Amino acid sequence: MKPLNKKRIAKVFGAYVLSMFLGGVAVNAALGTNVFNVPFVANASDMDKFADKLQCLMESRVKAINIEHSDITGLKSITRKRRNKSEETVNTNPNASFASYKHQPLPPVPVEYQGVLNDEKRAEIRAKITGVAKQYLGRPYVYAAKGPNAFDCSGYTSYILRQFGIMISPGSRYQATQGRHVDLASAKVGDLLYFSAYGKGGVITHVGLIIDNAADGITVIHANGPRHGIMIENVTKSSYWRNKILFARDVISGDSKAALAER
Repeated sequence: MKPLNKKRIAKVFGAYVLSMFLGGVAVNAALGTNVFNVPFVANASDMDKFADKLQCLMESRVKAINIEHSDITGLKSITRKRRNKSEETVNTNPNASFASYKHQPLPPVPVEYQGVLNDEKRAEIRAKITGVAKQYLGRPYVYAAKGPNAFDCSGYTSYILRQFGIMISPGSRYQATQGRHVDLASAKVGDLLYFSAYGKGGVITHVGLIIDNAADGITVIHANGPRHGIMIENVTKSSYWRNKILFARDVISGDSKAALAER
């Protein structure tokens, strides 16, 4: 809220006096009274009183809408409320990272497989997928880009899997309903790892392709925003990503009927 300096008070007070004067003109004209016989003198005391009233009015309006002076847009308050709601969900439901998301009303989008997907083929995909994914290291991140010259996060994962005849949605929220849910400890190379910028229990905002799951954490290759593009990162050790990890999905090990049944 801007401070009330003398110049600003004078402008507002001047407008106030003018409105009072014009109102008086209208009333007296209606009554047939000579307007200029009605004295109106504004002294310093009047201005001080008016400034006090104006200050109280402005402060009461700010308090009424319940936002911080440093957050006049209200965006900080909205984000804080969302995070608090997410934390409450997790505290009351230890499985909220997956359970709260799977009940969101998204239409099912089945995985499509080109060709025969037997055990030998699945093992071959997991053995080769990291090498194929690394071919695009350093490519730029562009929102909604699906490759091959630029990608967003879900555009990248869908593009890599498509090279192996696995057709999944290009959107991360839909991808998160496809395939089979797997525990983080059991996630394998080629599985997809999902994140939420709002923390545990939040909606999906990011996805990466797992290329290693070892004692020191889960490593993914992902389209990590405009600053980094396609890069490899141990997200378990990342101060930014580790608290945003939600769950993993396996779209290589079978059809999507299991995923639809889970919902």
